[in-house]
Amino acid sequence: MSSVPQLPPVEMSDEDERALRMRISQARTRLMVHCPFFGVLVLKLNPKIVGTGHSVKTAAVTPDGNGFFNVNFCATLTDKQLAGLLVHEVLHPAFQCFERGVNRNVMVMTSGGQIVSLWNVAHDYAINLMIDLFDCPDI
Repeated sequence: MSSVPQLPPVEMSDEDERALRMRISQARTRLMVHCPFFGVLVLKLNPKIVGTGHSVKTAAVTPDGNGFFNVNFCATLTDKQLAGLLVHEVLHPAFQCFERGVNRNVMVMTSGGQIVSLWNVAHDYAINLMIDLFDCPDI
């Protein structure tokens, strides 16, 4: 099991954190009712709320299921988009992306100039395709 990264102090109000935790809880409940396959997986996710100044600017997940969600990014998402984000993040460890990608170190540059792992890009594509094919009304 990997260790949980230490979270640096971030600027985020307690109310913002509570509001996002509530939205995540509600999304999990909706997924359990409408998309139980994804709902069960999302319940295994351990959400960590992060704010301005944290290295995670959107969302990320560790191999052991710690999900990091940037409060500012998540505030821009609809409830359905947030549910989709939870599902997307939990599918990385569910598909063992980390374990299977150990020796896959090819990096590519995005159109925005960001250097990213081709392995992660490929998984993002496959995961989003699976989510779309599942046709869940709550995502």
